[in-house]
Amino acid sequence: MSLKCANINFMKNIKIAILLDGLNHGDNTGRGATSYAVNFIENLTKNFQVDLYCKSSDLDKFFDINVIKLEDINVTSSFFEDKGYSFVWDWTESFFKSDEYKTFFLRHSHSKIYREFVVRTPFEMFFKKIFSRSRLMNKERIEEVQEEFNDYNFLIANSSIAKRDFVNYCKMPFENVDVLYPCLKEFKPYKKAENKTFTFGMSATTFALKGGYTFLEALHKLNKTHKDFKAKIIYPNHKKTPFFKILLFLLGLQNKVEFLDFQPDMSDFYTSIDCLVCPSREETFGLVILEAMASGRPVIASSRCGAVDIIAHNANSWIFDYETKPVKNLSETMKEVLACNNLDEISEFAYLTAKNFNMERHSEDLKKILTSHLKQESLV
Repeated sequence: MSLKCANINFMKNIKIAILLDGLNHGDNTGRGATSYAVNFIENLTKNFQVDLYCKSSDLDKFFDINVIKLEDINVTSSFFEDKGYSFVWDWTESFFKSDEYKTFFLRHSHSKIYREFVVRTPFEMFFKKIFSRSRLMNKERIEEVQEEFNDYNFLIANSSIAKRDFVNYCKMPFENVDVLYPCLKEFKPYKKAENKTFTFGMSATTFALKGGYTFLEALHKLNKTHKDFKAKIIYPNHKKTPFFKILLFLLGLQNKVEFLDFQPDMSDFYTSIDCLVCPSREETFGLVILEAMASGRPVIASSRCGAVDIIAHNANSWIFDYETKPVKNLSETMKEVLACNNLDEISEFAYLTAKNFNMERHSEDLKKILTSHLKQESLV
């Protein structure tokens, strides 16, 4: 394989092409995925020569980057070869593989295979088999997905949980999946919570997958033995679902739980709570976990959250086992937090942990990943 990179100066000769269907910096949908990709692009542009090929994007307003509209050119493998790229980051439905450059994929979510076999409950699978049989992951479709990902030279995942998914379910070689954790661009000095009543918080944009029902059931269980607590849940669609008022009444939580609309400034939300709960059924990382810790708020995270990589249980936050009796385990962990007599120390450690995941560290880790793949080729 002939790569356009001199052995004596890898950094100087790395040239990267990015292919995107669309990505808007100011988009609030898929906030974690957007933030992950935007920070990734920013650090690419700081360290390497980068061209962005896309259908729609406002990234050229934020970064010093050459933006090329995909519809204006005929993109082929030979097109990238002639441009002398070392890497092509493909985030479209197209695929351009060549021996002249390495193709990689940035992944902020689980594979579809993972959701099918790990996340969905038997109840959900029953209804899916009746109403959505065409969307079931049969053997042929699983093999198609596995083939798609094995076409890439390597994949960048955002946690060890995400890496295990693509190794175990998509059959990617272990050494072909790198972990690059998300990062934050800003860190503010945290303030101690001044709530008279201990307040748990949760962000549940997709209620079921984020573990919203698990959280409500655990609060119901907690309420049987502990009365002095409240909970705030960000769920923008709560007003469109009158069912929640009935559910809170049935669970005896009508005076305990407050549903919130979309929060344009999440820092206000973090300041208003004492502890964030992230009981997700599926979460390759969980940006809210890192943000809450950066605000000096400890977190209770499901064992299915990729951010457990950065959590030291009962030291900077807590982890509860989601695999067996998640409601009971979450309820018991919340009791532990309510009884904690060194919460200020844990909050400070959470803040210090989060500060390690900054743009500078992200940039260094990214450089190591990309240069290592080129160096491996130069030794072949």
